[in-house]
Amino acid sequence: MPKSLVFNDEGIPSKIKSQIIDHDPENTKFIWTNLKAGDKISKVLPDVVDRSKSFTEDLLEEQRPRIQVYQTLEDNDDTYSVIVLSFPTNFILKKDDYVLQVSFVFLENRLYTASQRESSIFSKIMSKCISQKINFTPISFFVFLISEMLEMSINALENVEKLIDNSERKMLSGGLEKGWLANLLQLKGRLYDASTSVRADIEHIRELVSGKVPNLDIEKIEDHILDRVLFLMDLIQEQREDLTNMINLHLAIASNIMNRQFYWLTILGALLIIPTVISSIWGMNLDDVPQINFWGMLLVISIMTGVAGVILKLLLPKPMIN
Repeated sequence: MPKSLVFNDEGIPSKIKSQIIDHDPENTKFIWTNLKAGDKISKVLPDVVDRSKSFTEDLLEEQRPRIQVYQTLEDNDDTYSVIVLSFPTNFILKKDDYVLQVSFVFLENRLYTASQRESSIFSKIMSKCISQKINFTPISFFVFLISEMLEMSINALENVEKLIDNSERKMLSGGLEKGWLANLLQLKGRLYDASTSVRADIEHIRELVSGKVPNLDIEKIEDHILDRVLFLMDLIQEQREDLTNMINLHLAIASNIMNRQFYWLTILGALLIIPTVISSIWGMNLDDVPQINFWGMLLVISIMTGVAGVILKLLLPKPMIN
């Protein structure tokens, strides 16, 4: 069921309604209605908006961020805008379907948001607006809504940063669980996809802030949404670099461990040559070779092995990791 946040004539959020509002109630400045897949979108949108099946399905289809201006169905020059933006969520830590795509349909006194799946962020924003009692205009609330979505994405990327820091500590202490490298490689791929999506968001938010959209004069509103989306992009790039450095560090440690094993195998192989040579000499039954018993043989082998071990220990390079 669609949920609507009603703003009174002063622009203060007054109530949340879980029903279709097909008219403007008295003493109402504007209304925000949130929709998701499964809601009857064509029945919720007003008559002045295209309610065809192709239009409503296009609001929910996965697509690149875009801004498009439409002419209303009334006999005048009024327009409405459709803005599609994508926001990374906390699901980036767990699965590939982590992007929340939101389509904003902006009219003079109505704002509709449509998303493919349900998200708690919309209910939280509605509750926050009710509790804070802030005066909004339709445009300032639209900017506020985008800002809240960006903060959600920034928090998600900060959680990624915490995961990477925790994984680095575990890697250095040897406490990582099985399959951690595969999980981090998958996360690196998701961060790459997120950077592509957010980069497209930046282009269209710049277009919004510059005042190029006819019925969205955001240029007059001093807001930080462009700074926040650029900060989000910086976070994604930073996490990608941190993951790359961490994976490279893991490969360096693994290479060092392998070199250490070869180091000890080299010493062991060199030490085994000594008893082999001694055994071969006494095993040839030559007349001029001093005859010694079993214990004498062990003594000679031990002395020569010890001397060889000391020499090899001094000559071979030290392992970098203990």
